[in-house]
Amino acid sequence: MKMSKGFTLIELLVVIAIIGILSSVVLASLTTARTRGQSASVQSQLSNMRAQAELFYSTTGANTYGTDLNDCTGALFTGANGLSALLAGVRSVAGTANVDCSTTATGWAVAALDPASSTSAFCVDGTGVSKSYSGTAAAALNDTTAVCN
Repeated sequence: MKMSKGFTLIELLVVIAIIGILSSVVLASLTTARTRGQSASVQSQLSNMRAQAELFYSTTGANTYGTDLNDCTGALFTGANGLSALLAGVRSVAGTANVDCSTTATGWAVAALDPASSTSAFCVDGTGVSKSYSGTAAAALNDTTAVCN
């Protein structure tokens, strides 16, 4: 009797099933890691805004942040001072609608929704506050005084 060499159909199906299960676990882990990376990116860019805002304040002759109540269109956020690039980076990750800005003559604040959670936001302001808040980006900062709540 001649014995044929090779795998049976059952053996091949078992191997394919195992590979499928392992790949689904890996893909789920990669999705979680990607979301956490986006969250870290938003936090980092918000923290870097503090130094850029202080450079803007000290290099403008008026020594003011300007006045921009919650639409991110004031000189602080649109000029060629590095802050506009950081704000664009935050918006590209968190979404334009999920970022809120505010400035007064003596203060500024920026908040963004956490990409990893739709129920929390990060906020940073000119007083040194940099922390996470429960709720939306708009709820994380005070538009009137341009500080984090």
